[in-house]
Amino acid sequence: MQKIASISTLFNSCCKNGNNCIFQPKNTSLIPSLSTNKFSTFIPDLITSAKESPLRYQLAACIVKGKKKITTNQCNAPGEGYGGSRHAELRAILSLYGSKNIKLTSNGWKIADEIKRKNRNLGILVIRIATIVSKEQKSNNIILVNARPCQKCLDMMKSLGFREVHYSNDSGEIITEKIDHMVSVHASFVAVKFEYITNKYKEPNSEAIKDVDLHNIINREEYYDNIIKQKIPDKVREINFTHFISYDFKNIPVNYKLIHKDNFVTILNGQNKVVKVVNIV
Repeated sequence: MQKIASISTLFNSCCKNGNNCIFQPKNTSLIPSLSTNKFSTFIPDLITSAKESPLRYQLAACIVKGKKKITTNQCNAPGEGYGGSRHAELRAILSLYGSKNIKLTSNGWKIADEIKRKNRNLGILVIRIATIVSKEQKSNNIILVNARPCQKCLDMMKSLGFREVHYSNDSGEIITEKIDHMVSVHASFVAVKFEYITNKYKEPNSEAIKDVDLHNIINREEYYDNIIKQKIPDKVREINFTHFISYDFKNIPVNYKLIHKDNFVTILNGQNKVVKVVNIV
């Protein structure tokens, strides 16, 4: 029987872009709170580091091994070209190994096999902050918000062999996921724009494209249809799919509908065409 019951509180937030999220997880009690999280003592310093970012979205990350932090904190920072940035996760990894030991190739990120094996014991802790203005107290309050890695950062972590990622959510909690089991399709418009430009133009740095209004040219639904097909495997663990819906899918600026029937979720685009059928295990 198809499940079209009322959407649970956990998924209300993912419908802000019009996404019709009809997915009922069996277990929503698997999310650890910040107060009991083993990394809670690292959060104040990470918040301080995130404040140093000059960008609109302020994040900070570090590499952890067990309960120990083994790198300094790194915030996200301006990058080169198309208004992009260097994400905090990448900067944390570079602070551990240096740019000479990590290479981005046409087949993804590469690192020496010996280092990659060591990374199986390592995790990445990343937070994002937001400022809430309190009129009553006449002060600004810093809160933790969603910092789940984008598809590009997740691809990088998988390629380099990292074990886990620990990220803040909009409730100020720290969520832990095994990287090999994670799913992510969200990408910033800068990433979408860069991919479009490099595929469309032989000389992506040409002056001829500087004034092109890519917002009106790029078909985002077509882009995300392709990404969903590429990045979401046929089988996904329920807890990872739950986190994907809660902290990733809600950020997609395209109208999708999810229909949950038995152990399968069907993803339909704005044209009501099936994009992907996922077996939830």
